[in-house]
Amino acid sequence: MSVSKLKKYINEQPEKPEGLQLKTPILVSDSKGFTLRNNCLDYEFPLELWCLSSARTKELVDIIDQRIEKAIKRHGHIILYIWSGTCDISSKIGKYIEIRSKNFSVVDRVIEQYHRAIGIVNSEVDGDDDDTTDSEEEDALLSQLPEMPL
Repeated sequence: MSVSKLKKYINEQPEKPEGLQLKTPILVSDSKGFTLRNNCLDYEFPLELWCLSSARTKELVDIIDQRIEKAIKRHGHIILYIWSGTCDISSKIGKYIEIRSKNFSVVDRVIEQYHRAIGIVNSEVDGDDDDTTDSEEEDALLSQLPEMPL
């Protein structure tokens, strides 16, 4: 996505909702995440970025595996977005992009890594030793919000 298209997309988005942010978004990406960071103001789109230039999906899932536990401790509830696959399918040679492989095994490997990421996230969620359930925590947070007029 070009910078001008990204800026146009951002300008077309609805206003940021007011109030308490219950979940922290985390974007895991290759260098596309840096482009997003450099073109979005943090107060407009508050999110944490875990980016690595030219990273393939396996490397990004390794980052998730290394960082997710601390992220959950730091933020509580998180939403994890994975934006990868480009570097698995193509490579940049000079100013041109070249397809790495003509067969579908690359796509299968990307899907396999996405399943691995889901397993990592599920093991962190299932391994939560907290005494309160997620719904109890959400109810407690929601009770702190001001009432919205109907």
